[in-house]
Amino acid sequence: MSDLATQMENALARIRSVLGARVILDIMEEVQEVHILTTEERNPKQVVRDAESTLLIKFSKRVDHRKIGVVQQAEADEKVPLAERRLKIDALRLAPTPDGPHWEVVLSDPAGLSYTGSAAKSEPFSSLQAISAATLAAVNQYAGEERFRPDNVSQLTGDPPLILVTILWLDGSLEEKLVGVARTGDDAQGATVKATLAALNRVLHRPGHSFTA
Repeated sequence: MSDLATQMENALARIRSVLGARVILDIMEEVQEVHILTTEERNPKQVVRDAESTLLIKFSKRVDHRKIGVVQQAEADEKVPLAERRLKIDALRLAPTPDGPHWEVVLSDPAGLSYTGSAAKSEPFSSLQAISAATLAAVNQYAGEERFRPDNVSQLTGDPPLILVTILWLDGSLEEKLVGVARTGDDAQGATVKATLAALNRVLHRPGHSFTA
């Protein structure tokens, strides 16, 4: 899939009531088909109009409404377990960049869309703090705005050893500290991603909550 198609899908996924989107381009990167999955919250015609406007304004692509298909999914019929509807960890890696090594975290949503965040690995910013910051950068990309900021990462000794992550949630003019914990096992780095996501569960996946505009 081209980078342009991915960018379009991410933009469409931020439209209110949209659960996911798939864009098919031809070799000239012109839009051939757009498939959108939505809730029953809004009329499909409204979603199509919003999709047309999004593609025109953000990508200068005028797409005929007949190329845009909308499928609505009733929330009452959803049979996917809650755990599978949450953001999943696709990759965690240390990547070289011209500015030095960066930790990269790749997350995916239930529609299969990917979100990548990165943060520099440099003192006094520890590797685990950089991993938590990279995770939040990916989550903010998913949310469509900067709502979460890194705070601190601690390694707790004990049986079992734990990773404790605190983050800041910005909700309008309010700021709240959220806490997540994960067992370390043999992978403190992966546990840091899990603990960061665990801190978000209360606000990111609560029923009826959405970050879409």
